[in-house]
Amino acid sequence: MITTNAAKAGDQLEFKLDNGISLLWRKAGSVLSGYPVDRMQKGWLLAAGNKVLDEEGTGFGVPIIKFKHETVLPGDALLKIVDQNDIHKLTATFILNLVKRKIIKGKPVKNKLFYRLNESFASVHRNVPELRRIHSWLSHGLSNLGDIKSRLEMIDTSFMINVTYTIHPGNNLLHVSVDPGTLTNTRDTKLMMTNEQGASYFNTYKDSDGVTLINERIGTWNPIFTEQASFIDSRNGISFALKNIPGVSMYRGRESETRQLAWSGIAYEVPLNCGNFEYDITLGSV
Repeated sequence: MITTNAAKAGDQLEFKLDNGISLLWRKAGSVLSGYPVDRMQKGWLLAAGNKVLDEEGTGFGVPIIKFKHETVLPGDALLKIVDQNDIHKLTATFILNLVKRKIIKGKPVKNKLFYRLNESFASVHRNVPELRRIHSWLSHGLSNLGDIKSRLEMIDTSFMINVTYTIHPGNNLLHVSVDPGTLTNTRDTKLMMTNEQGASYFNTYKDSDGVTLINERIGTWNPIFTEQASFIDSRNGISFALKNIPGVSMYRGRESETRQLAWSGIAYEVPLNCGNFEYDITLGSV
């Protein structure tokens, strides 16, 4: 027992909040759900009772590095816990050393040109909403025809990024602070802070401008300009909300494809010259 509100069992850490909501931290690879991201180190996962709501989502407060044609994900993290009265403070040193690789007929593809073309193909899905349905149909058909699967593979180079979380159980607030560290500030290097849970649960988007979007109308990678945005799981009566921060790009997205994609969330693109970047995630009931 860490405190009266936190429990640790094996590879899992749990903080119980109000209204039956919990935040879970699970060691990378400790739970196999069948999604390609099983190997990565996720952030904080939402749970309603005994039901964990992450599916393929990365969890809350996860750093991801995007280069021009490649995305690097965390494969592990060292977690340090410091409790201060009723407030829980945790620092995770993420080790980013995983990239997504295509597996064709059981063999990993290593050709760099292949991944440049694949990223260009994926950018159409993100940037041209009118073509997303056709893009998904083509992608799914080609994957089945060519026996193409995705898998996370470890790379030789790793990056370390520290993220500090402060959990306020009394007001269901998760505060996130990230230090970009020694990442080089170039045009082709981006640090994203992802905040995702499962698409099957969080299928409704609402913002402070009065916009409500459901399922595929949410889009895959759309900028957010409103003051506050939230995702809602109406089945379990849970929401999470984040605010727009001046000088930082904010995006919403949701993808759902059987056993491959199942995430809903909000991401920040963090300027690498800004020093520590901080934001809050407010967890609520609906």
